[in-house]
Amino acid sequence: MKAQVYAHVAPRIHALRGRLVKPDFLRSLIELPSWADFLRVVRDTRFGKFVHEGTKPVELEKAIYRTFLEDVKMLLRIAPEEAKPIAEYYRYLVLKDDLTTMAIKLQEGEQIRREDLIVVDDPLISRLYEELSVAPSMQRFLEILRTEPIYKAVDVALKIYQETGESSLFISSISLELLRAVNKAVDRLDSEGRRYCRKVLCFRNDYAVASFIINAHLAGVGREKIASVVDPHLPCYIDASTVGSMVEVESAEHAVSLLKQTRYSQAVSEDVFESLDRFRQMVRGLAWSAANTVINGSPFHAGYILAGLEASLIEAEDMISVATGKYLGLDKNEILRTVAIV
Repeated sequence: MKAQVYAHVAPRIHALRGRLVKPDFLRSLIELPSWADFLRVVRDTRFGKFVHEGTKPVELEKAIYRTFLEDVKMLLRIAPEEAKPIAEYYRYLVLKDDLTTMAIKLQEGEQIRREDLIVVDDPLISRLYEELSVAPSMQRFLEILRTEPIYKAVDVALKIYQETGESSLFISSISLELLRAVNKAVDRLDSEGRRYCRKVLCFRNDYAVASFIINAHLAGVGREKIASVVDPHLPCYIDASTVGSMVEVESAEHAVSLLKQTRYSQAVSEDVFESLDRFRQMVRGLAWSAANTVINGSPFHAGYILAGLEASLIEAEDMISVATGKYLGLDKNEILRTVAIV
């Protein structure tokens, strides 16, 4: 029965994977001598309709995310009910940057501009922009979101931002709350679905918890407040006692040093910000590899959908990183440090 339910989804995931960028293609883009050459090659991809001679990275970024969201919406229409919260999670991963921009601008009394938003074509972002660009109101912002699954995540993040003024914590808080919700959905799956979802999701869990703690220490947030937000049992490869120790230390530097006790030890350097960046890239690479392992196996479970979307999102993000690097004229090694799958 379950095989029949997922049988019509598997070809869509397979087609989605076939349309997106691959490591060899990304490497070839990095080797190109100029931004003009980059655009010439990208014109022959699924993003070609968005590319013209004067295209800039931000325009390509919007096109890539718009295309990814189209795939997510397709899966939301055809996925079994148990898997829809997973597809919704990936939609909100893309929307969270625009929601963060809007919330912070409303909090600071600044105008919301269309050009500041990445996926303004999404129905939720479009509605928020149309209302709030004319009549800015934090109350109205929250009212519109109240019926959305992401409401709690935004509400929690907003309260933390109001206390600290740190935008990095707003994004970290949203990521953490979204993960709580999708992990609850995964817990309701059968054993096969749970196993394959967690094989991929574990890496996001680890990064979300550890990066929130480190960013909170950087912002001077008290240990009690950090502990009230963090679930020490959410990570997979960072044990609860290490999470507890990261919360209890007195500095971000000390919290980062505790990652040396985990499988992410190679990400740790003397600099906190460099360590966070290396940690993120390491997690993205591990998640991409795990997702492809799942995709190469049985397709008859929710983990197949999660893995397909995870791999596709990471590839989309890497495409954006390469585009930005080529436009800025960065050398090959600098660009390689910003991507996960090559």
